Amino acid sequence: MSSGPVAVFAVLLVLAALFSGGEGYGSGAPTSACTSQQPGHTGTTAQTSASPYSLTVSSSQYTPGQTLTVQITGGDFQGFLIQARKVGTTEAVGFFSSLPSGTKSNDCDNAVASGTNTATHSSTATKRDLALTWSAPQEQAGQGTVEFVCERKGQPLQQVPLPRDRLKQVHLRPLTALGQTKMLSVVVLLSMLIAAAQGQTYLSTDGQHFKLNGQRVFLSGVNMAWCRYGSDFGGGLYYSYKSSSSCPSSKSKYEQAIQDIANNGGNSLRVWLHVEGQETPEFSYWGSVTGTDATEQLISELQDMLGFAQRHNVLVFLVLWNGAHHGNNFWKVRDLVWDDLKLGTYVDQALKPLALGLRHERALGGWEIMNEPEGSVRVQHDSDPCYNTDFLAGSGVGWAGHTDGTYLPMHRMLRFINRQIAAIKEVDPNHLVTVGSWSEKGQGIRNLYTDDCLQKAGDYAYRAGVLDFYQIHTYSGTGSYGSQAPFRVSHSREYSSLSGRPIVIGEFSQARGGGMSITEQFNRAYYYGYVGAWSWHYSGGGDGTDNTDTQMRGLRWLQNKNDQNKGGCVKINLNGGTNRCGSGR
Repeated sequence: MSSGPVAVFAVLLVLAALFSGGEGYGSGAPTSACTSQQPGHTGTTAQTSASPYSLTVSSSQYTPGQTLTVQITGGDFQGFLIQARKVGTTEAVGFFSSLPSGTKSNDCDNAVASGTNTATHSSTATKRDLALTWSAPQEQAGQGTVEFVCERKGQPLQQVPLPRDRLKQVHLRPLTALGQTKMLSVVVLLSMLIAAAQGQTYLSTDGQHFKLNGQRVFLSGVNMAWCRYGSDFGGGLYYSYKSSSSCPSSKSKYEQAIQDIANNGGNSLRVWLHVEGQETPEFSYWGSVTGTDATEQLISELQDMLGFAQRHNVLVFLVLWNGAHHGNNFWKVRDLVWDDLKLGTYVDQALKPLALGLRHERALGGWEIMNEPEGSVRVQHDSDPCYNTDFLAGSGVGWAGHTDGTYLPMHRMLRFINRQIAAIKEVDPNHLVTVGSWSEKGQGIRNLYTDDCLQKAGDYAYRAGVLDFYQIHTYSGTGSYGSQAPFRVSHSREYSSLSGRPIVIGEFSQARGGGMSITEQFNRAYYYGYVGAWSWHYSGGGDGTDNTDTQMRGLRWLQNKNDQNKGGCVKINLNGGTNRCGSGR
């Protein structure tokens, strides 16, 4: 690289925020917009309000050919156009690759070199928090300082440029010929709406406790694992009405559950998302993942539910996969566990866009990678204690595999979990991640999901892929709980393998509660070292399920609790910086 004067380049990002009505280019900005950056819509007026969008870059320096991640965050939008240009010219440089679903590349004729020099939208699906990969040019003509400039547009694919003093600029300098680093600070010239993000508090951990708004809090809630098993979300299913179904409307049922939880003093809901991959994510015929769902509506559907939950001060925990049952679609999950390449397509095409799209949702309490993975695990001896499961022989582990002969080794299951946790944390630092074990034999007496075992299974390439809190499910099998079950041990601290992190009792019921009433179970969880309790389950049936009235009675038992030396505050506040707890104990 020459050490002489360098040319200056700008990446000009033009976002179009789409709302209802008006004409637009739903499949992407037209080629006529490449040079002018004007989509050509009529009836536009200049916007003078602050922009809700922010632009960040993964590095403040680059080398020729290096790839950088450019993130667009802030409000919802549907259309956009982005190019990297030489300052003072209309010549585009560099290339875009690995674009997320809902976007595509264009080969514009105003570029120094042909190829994927421009990125734009490919559909009218609502977008939020996009991560784009841009590669710096290799040739000398492409060296120089890079300036990212973000303009906002409003109305359906209509351009409403902001005044230049309202733009955000991020400058990057190249490395010098001798490899010495020259860094230039990020210059922010964007007057954006960040007040909502400032002071916004997400559920966090503090040792063995949860905290929200500066207080210790207890998660008192229920499971509503599904309305229509595996078919509640994606492709518009959340809004669909099926009169022939036992649960005609998913949206109505989830909102009813959220309202009931709030009205009875609870604060949390556990929901299953992909389940076995019936509807989400979108799979190809050979098992790779191509998108979040068929119509790219999944993120907006979840944002709808989470917005409703926030208004009612209810945290929602999203469970990605189910390992407790093998139906006709479980082959999709099996392939993701066994095949790193297929798992990579899920991470890149679905999980990261999903986590990125929901990372600012305050009502999202956290992610759960899999419900009861032990149902699919193979009991086998392994010389490595992390992968050895022969001590679980006779415990019932692998029960789901008995139905179809599919058993997954612990090594592959841990690798599957580790990779997904790390991917979520890479794009979403705000929310917690867990796994739900079928009993204290998975998390409790032993801990199958220690940091070291998860990291080792991922070849230590994904060190962030560890659990933030533990979750145990417990049901009495023969009329009474086992002596080491969560409701039988004297205190959660008896689970020494889980020490140092919060423990939630993620499933239980009075129906299979070993003679304990629902209020006794919620009370014991609150006072004996646990940080949450979720009864099973709001809309379900079967011999292990309590009816709704029973579960609501359990929530009411804890509704006014606020013992900061025990479970903590139950009346949380997701719409301000102070919880709604009194001094009740």
